[in-house]
Amino acid sequence: MILVIEDNEADIMMLEMALAKAGGSAPIQSITDGAEARVFVDQTVDNPPDLILLDLNLHKADGITVLAQLRRNESFKSVPVVVWSSTRSPKDLESVMALGANDFWLKPSNLDDWRRLGQRVSALLKLREAPVPNEAGVNCL
Repeated sequence: MILVIEDNEADIMMLEMALAKAGGSAPIQSITDGAEARVFVDQTVDNPPDLILLDLNLHKADGITVLAQLRRNESFKSVPVVVWSSTRSPKDLESVMALGANDFWLKPSNLDDWRRLGQRVSALLKLREAPVPNEAGVNCL
């Protein structure tokens, strides 16, 4: 499951379409404000998402606050978090990477960018699903 923490419904819809075009089949759960995201993090003990896309500019609690909470929570420590934003602030990039974001992406501004984003998200999920070799070099699921 992909958790999208994003307050812009149009961006969520575009992401869903981009993932479908890229052949992604993971379900998407969306949360539309920072306060709701913080409650979700506190209440999720089992079955965290496979990937989180987190907007920086959220209502009620910003993305930096949500990211810090995600990284403090044991259930979410190993979940990849990609922060996405329309801002190009080096300070924002530095802050999210210091808090443990796995990547920082600019929000797409045209259809080709959305298509590429769908492909990147699909590729991340495939990496996450790939078997990991054990100590003997045997792939384990």
